[in-house]
Amino acid sequence: MRKTTAVEALGARGDGIAHVDGKPLFVPGVAPGDQLTIENGKVLEVAPGPQRVAARCPHYEQCGGCSLQHISDDTFAQWLSVPIERALAQHGLSAPVRTPHVSPPKTRRRCVLSARWVGRDVLVGFSAERSHAITDVRDCAILLPAL
Repeated sequence: MRKTTAVEALGARGDGIAHVDGKPLFVPGVAPGDQLTIENGKVLEVAPGPQRVAARCPHYEQCGGCSLQHISDDTFAQWLSVPIERALAQHGLSAPVRTPHVSPPKTRRRCVLSARWVGRDVLVGFSAERSHAITDVRDCAILLPAL
């Protein structure tokens, strides 16, 4: 039986959280507000919600370097604040948490790259998510161009 539900929030690893029949469903690559069509526990269709944006990087679908380019900067900053607020609350503390700074494109200074010999050449790039495959990223939308 097909059901429709909305993504309510992002989990700690960036997966969208929706509920089906009262049970949580964790879905990668979705944004809060996206509408999911689900059948037998599988997502058949995702209708974009207001917090979804187009990814800046043409390698986004293949590369494992950035997992949340599909959400707005405001949503991303809010998601970053949640663990800080939760940690304070666990210790009975309350303090204003400033909105985290979201780096503009082409300014990131750190990354973890993978490399592998391919014949006489070396392939350098990001490991695809949950894979040993390397995505050859010659132009990254996030990193400083010099890197």
